[in-house]
Amino acid sequence: MTTILITGFGRFPGAPFNPSAPLACAVGKRRRPAFADARRVVHIFETSYAAVDRELPELMAQHRPDIVLMFGLAGRTPFVRIETRARNTRSVLFPDVIGPKILPTRQEVFYFATPPGDRRFLPGTMPGWADFNGGDMFYGTPDLESRGVKFAHDLHGVEVDPDTQDRRASAAGLAEIVSFRDRRFPALRGAQLTGAEVCQYENSSNGDFLIDFHPVLQNVLLLGGGSGHGFKHGPEVGRTAAARLFGLGQAEPRFSLATKSEVHHREVH
Repeated sequence: MTTILITGFGRFPGAPFNPSAPLACAVGKRRRPAFADARRVVHIFETSYAAVDRELPELMAQHRPDIVLMFGLAGRTPFVRIETRARNTRSVLFPDVIGPKILPTRQEVFYFATPPGDRRFLPGTMPGWADFNGGDMFYGTPDLESRGVKFAHDLHGVEVDPDTQDRRASAAGLAEIVSFRDRRFPALRGAQLTGAEVCQYENSSNGDFLIDFHPVLQNVLLLGGGSGHGFKHGPEVGRTAAARLFGLGQAEPRFSLATKSEVHHREVH
């Protein structure tokens, strides 16, 4: 008799309902002539590498299947595909490991022209600045490379997919910035908008970096959690990551995966 191991997966961040589990159960119960001489074993995994690494060898040893059929969900794939590789070795996101511990949020940045001949808003006179504003922080830079004076609100926007989010700045975002600008920078009242950008923060649960090895794949270093500060810290973060990979540096406990929670409460700004 042929033994068939049929597996599916439970829900995971981004997929509160995973159809692979009921699909595996349905195939396991389906009456078909082709299954007449087959023993079907159905198992649903928790969606994590650790669960598969722990449970699959046990299932293989216990049932010694002739065929293993594993159903899974690829949320962005609009078609059914057959895969011969059972581990996600090419993705750098590892959603089953990181999940909601890091969330991308929509952020908007605006630039305004300076009054003609007014040098107060140029580098060397105006610094980069941050107004903590009772915890509701705004920040900006002087007129760099003639782009205009930069203004942005540090409040985390809505959660987005960086690959698909709308890159057009909103009227509400502009109105909010203009109100703050006119109150705190009255010399720029009425200044012409010269540009706007939409980007994203890659927020860790506590606002600190994530620089740690994958809990299962020990040749993979997880690097992220810039939380709006990734670019300016890039060189030092790169040096730290390289040192970890080559075994030349000590792990910083603050940057460990264990310090990142699925409940977000920012402590580092």
